[in-house]
Amino acid sequence: MRAGTGAQIFSVAVKGEMATLAGDYFTTFRPAAVAAGAPSDELEDTDNEFRQLHQLAHKNPSKSKVDAICKDARKALVKLDGSRLRNSATPQQPRTSRSDELIISSLKDVCPSAASAYEQALRDLQGPDRLSWRGPATDMREALRETLDALAPDSQVERMPGYRLEENARRPTMRQKAKYILKSREMAENQASLSETAVENIENAVSSITRSVYVRSNVSTHSPTSGDEVARLHGWVRLVLCDLLSLPIVD
Repeated sequence: MRAGTGAQIFSVAVKGEMATLAGDYFTTFRPAAVAAGAPSDELEDTDNEFRQLHQLAHKNPSKSKVDAICKDARKALVKLDGSRLRNSATPQQPRTSRSDELIISSLKDVCPSAASAYEQALRDLQGPDRLSWRGPATDMREALRETLDALAPDSQVERMPGYRLEENARRPTMRQKAKYILKSREMAENQASLSETAVENIENAVSSITRSVYVRSNVSTHSPTSGDEVARLHGWVRLVLCDLLSLPIVD
């Protein structure tokens, strides 16, 4: 950004990096920070900085304004990362937020089985120490999958302009279903892409947690790591479900 000439940013590449950075914050870092118990006031400050950065990525902003936002974002991230590190010694058990309650209530109308799976996962996460985290991880994924199936039947997704099967897939993927739902609601392309990225993170996280059971000899050894992974998974699933069900994200 600083290497360019002029007072404004016209570079498509630089603005693309700005949008990617903001997207990574909301889909990856923020859920992890919430799961680690980051203070809500610190999250509000950081959310605001990255929200501004994302908005500016779709304009030709001044370098000085972007530079100031990046500096403020860095300071806020240092505080959040400190909170995460202080709480990383033990896996965090996500508390049920107002958004979780709204998700469960909405899913009971849209897909009751998805509501049950999501609620069961939350109960398991808040229960006593676990030796295996496959149960809540699988329930989180199934809650999302069943919601996507209910809101985006295969036959409708397959009629979406430009649709084609992804490699090694026999039916529309969860990512394609999420894209169909969000596009049908005329959500902006950049907003839709955040949820699509989160869906990919969810699938990868569940695969990692399940695979770890078979590649590690001592289940109790990997429990803390898997616990943190499931906490992050919960943040991603909550983010996507709020988007799909048009619900606010409320702590």
